[in-house]
Amino acid sequence: MNEHTSAFDAQSSYKVTDLDLHATGPGTLAGRYLRMFWHPICLVSEVEVGRTRREQIMSEFVTLYRGQSGTLYAVADRCPHRGVQLSVGWVQGEEIRCFYHGWKFNGSGQCTEMPAETPAYAAKMCIRHYQVKEYLGFVFIYLGEGAPPELPRYPELEDENAGVLESLARAPLPCNYFQRLENNIDQVHVNFAHGDVFGAAGVGEIPEYIIEQAEFGLRAIGKRSSGDRITYYHMPTAGVMAVPPVGDEVDWATLVVWRVPVDDHTNRSFNVRRAKKKPGSPAKPAKDRSAEQVAVSLDIMAGRRKLEDVSLQDRELLVPVQDNIALLGQGAIADRGEAENLGRSDAGIIALRRLWRQELQKVVEGQPVLQWPWPKSGMKVTSGAGG
Repeated sequence: MNEHTSAFDAQSSYKVTDLDLHATGPGTLAGRYLRMFWHPICLVSEVEVGRTRREQIMSEFVTLYRGQSGTLYAVADRCPHRGVQLSVGWVQGEEIRCFYHGWKFNGSGQCTEMPAETPAYAAKMCIRHYQVKEYLGFVFIYLGEGAPPELPRYPELEDENAGVLESLARAPLPCNYFQRLENNIDQVHVNFAHGDVFGAAGVGEIPEYIIEQAEFGLRAIGKRSSGDRITYYHMPTAGVMAVPPVGDEVDWATLVVWRVPVDDHTNRSFNVRRAKKKPGSPAKPAKDRSAEQVAVSLDIMAGRRKLEDVSLQDRELLVPVQDNIALLGQGAIADRGEAENLGRSDAGIIALRRLWRQELQKVVEGQPVLQWPWPKSGMKVTSGAGG
């Protein structure tokens, strides 16, 4: 049994536990499940015409390239000849050529040329290719077998009247992706970890916390005297919520985030924000400060800096740092065993884990999993600050 093989493979009566949630490599239980859905892997702008890009997702490397027509392709990471990394090769038309011995592959993975071999040998050689789609500024990839499901669409982000759209692929964070999923569904932490920010934005009261299961996943309702803050967890890895304004924004923004495993000890956050700006605000791409956010977080945890030194006015830095030190403080993979003592404020985390165990058990038993459709009309997120 290797590191990517779960115990359930050898036990037909295997019962899923919380220990099955973190491992997502090929052959793992959560890895098999996640490969049944689409995931963002990088920004559209990061794959230029005639260029390649190597990305890692769920402990699996993928070669992305954009042909001269502008079409995007995704194929296996390595040439099947001698195992050389394909992303260091050349894009020629709509195909990619290995730099080592010149083997060439089309976007479907079929080898079309072996300069030192016979055409008959080339015809027998094919590498894996992946379905990819471009949406909201991201490249989405499907790593599973067979026909992929429909790519979820988010009408609340497509509405141009709702403000400016900004897409950001944040730097890898050195902890397991599931810690970020749990953080998404946890509304109570905002009163402590983000108490200064949310208090200033009018959400300072600890809420009555209600969790409801829905066809798309979970609805989290934080009831406060100032109003209800409603956020959504869209299975398997997306969160939809309202967040306080930053910079030149004039109101709470709508944010959709995907928490995607890079490997079992690292994850990336892909953020799309739709926000109204002050009149006359310059049109400019969102600035990626995620590497700075991770570096500051690690400095604070090592005692080289103090959290209090990060300005409340710099919310683009402060809020991610607050989340990062909470998540990294749990370790690379959180202990969900006896080290935990959950209470009623953890209703979202309890419901989230139950939902995942339910779906993973279906994978064990060979049953169909739920597809979690997002409402075609979208969802209204509320801030709990009287709006």
